[in-house]
Amino acid sequence: MSRVTSAGALAVCLALCALGGCAPREFQTYAVAIGRVVVYGTDPAEPVADAVVVLSGLQTRTDAEGGFRFDDIPVESMNTYLTVSRDGYRTIDEGLNLQSAGDLVVALHAVADELQAGTINGQLTNSSTGEPLAQIPVTATVERLGTVVDQQTAHTSSEGKFQISGIPVGETSVTATLEGYIPAKQVVTVLPGQGSNRFINLKLTPGTARVPVRGTVVDVKTREPLAGVLVAVDESTDTATTDSAGAFTLSSVLVGVRTFSATLQGYDPAYVSALILAESDPIQIQMSSISEDPPPTAYNIGGNVTVEGLASAAGVTVVVTPVGASSPAARYIIERGTWYGVLVPAGDYVVRASLPGFDAAEVTVSILPGEVRRDVDLTLVHGT
Repeated sequence: MSRVTSAGALAVCLALCALGGCAPREFQTYAVAIGRVVVYGTDPAEPVADAVVVLSGLQTRTDAEGGFRFDDIPVESMNTYLTVSRDGYRTIDEGLNLQSAGDLVVALHAVADELQAGTINGQLTNSSTGEPLAQIPVTATVERLGTVVDQQTAHTSSEGKFQISGIPVGETSVTATLEGYIPAKQVVTVLPGQGSNRFINLKLTPGTARVPVRGTVVDVKTREPLAGVLVAVDESTDTATTDSAGAFTLSSVLVGVRTFSATLQGYDPAYVSALILAESDPIQIQMSSISEDPPPTAYNIGGNVTVEGLASAAGVTVVVTPVGASSPAARYIIERGTWYGVLVPAGDYVVRASLPGFDAAEVTVSILPGEVRRDVDLTLVHGT
């Protein structure tokens, strides 16, 4: 375990003010919490100074003896969360019952190698109002080859601030979720220590918000922009037409996973799904000229295979395998033309195309629930 207490269970010393017995606080119960942060496994216990402690949205730092104290904690619910972090140590985020009795002693695990662990700081806000979001869990997840190797969580303070320490260096996904909001996610590269890592601004977007969406439409083979394309979104009757640069703007799109369609004479209809937030990157829609082989009726991973020196990709085998798995989830053999399409569950996949006499080509893609990817294109070149 990462914590110890004098009573053998997570505990906080409470002083409950009777109604009207402290300062003028109508119909409100308040608590005082006293505790100490130490290094796990040390005897006598070694204090951890300057650790960040967040309890019920209130934030403080430990003193030279590892001590901390919270006065006037509003007790809206006896169940809350305690987060403790310090550079060079693993983060603790635990549920806490404010009615427990006893002194709280929190023991932090030191990281095995300070050059292989870092600390991130950030703030979580409402994208529509800019207001901070308090007491919301923010999670840092580290994956390697499709497997989660580390995951730590911290609850935000009343200012929306959070700190997560002891994260393995390298790529990390930082996420926040709250009912009624679109989940927020940023992928960051964690460096050793604390000062070298950038401040992370996470924004949760209310599920009813509408935002402008910009994008471009291009020819999938030539990469040239397409003008005059009619672009629509699944949840609205609003449409936009691309200009000479292939650009379009839809002025009011409901946030969430949206599917965009593009139609143009001489081209197959194209569909792209994207997670739309208050601050989303422009989307790109790729269109293929009309071919003999229409897209399959049901697919969520699709695209065109180009074979060097050939007009058709007939005979190409496309295999779609979950990342880290040995058995494929789907297989498609192109009979004519260049198009392929398969239907698979949401997840991460390796898409591989092969044809005798040519080097195989592969790409890794991620599919969200309800998402359709029509832009997973591959090119085969003569074998070397």
